[in-house]
Amino acid sequence: MVIRSSRFEGLSRIARHRAVHKALGEDLVGQIHALSMDLATP
Repeated sequence: MVIRSSRFEGLSRIARHRAVHKALGEDLVGQIHALSMDLATP
């Protein structure tokens, strides 16, 4: 998945991934085996 958001400003790569996992929800993340994420600011 590719996400560009100003909300990622000042966040580390790990913090960005955690924010996306939190937004997806525990149930969905628990069912995903592998997810490639490209997370950055615009």
